[in-house]
Amino acid sequence: MICDIDVGSELELAGYRPLLDTRAELFCPELNGGTDAWGQARSVLTGDAAAIGETGADFAVFPSGAYPALEKALTGLGYADIYDDGCFAAYADRPVP
Repeated sequence: MICDIDVGSELELAGYRPLLDTRAELFCPELNGGTDAWGQARSVLTGDAAAIGETGADFAVFPSGAYPALEKALTGLGYADIYDDGCFAAYADRPVP
């Protein structure tokens, strides 16, 4: 699940484990063995299709309208806009028939 800081925190409190979120304190290389997960998160949020594909995420949940490039990339990659209440948007990967 791709999400941002606020949504990631709320999902964790609800019992879901985000695959990728943007909380830098979780992803600074000094704390996680040198992996630049924050760099990957930035790439995903700016709509980098390759970075999105590398996550393997089936869902994305983030503030509605906050990341237009991500929304465009997700749509181009075959994700469906399954929920948007004006506060949060959710996209789900559509299986290939």
